[in-house]
Amino acid sequence: MSDPFYIQWHLTNHCNLRCKHCYQGDFSKKEDLDWTGLLEISEDLLPTMMEWGRTTCIHLTGGGTPPEARGVSAPSRGEPKA
Repeated sequence: MSDPFYIQWHLTNHCNLRCKHCYQGDFSKKEDLDWTGLLEISEDLLPTMMEWGRTTCIHLTGGGTPPEARGVSAPSRGEPKA
């Protein structure tokens, strides 16, 4: 196996923080994927890395403080938890 393939996946641009190191230009949800889009990518990601023969390290980011990110909680299948 080759070196790990690193992915930083911003689940949402919506954020209430303005960290000095952040490079986000837009903190709204207007370009966020819906749950169907996020699920589609997640279902393709690991099989693709396996096909490429790569180990993968995925960093999930986005959403600011926990109350802002609560809409990004992991759904069981396609729909956010209530």
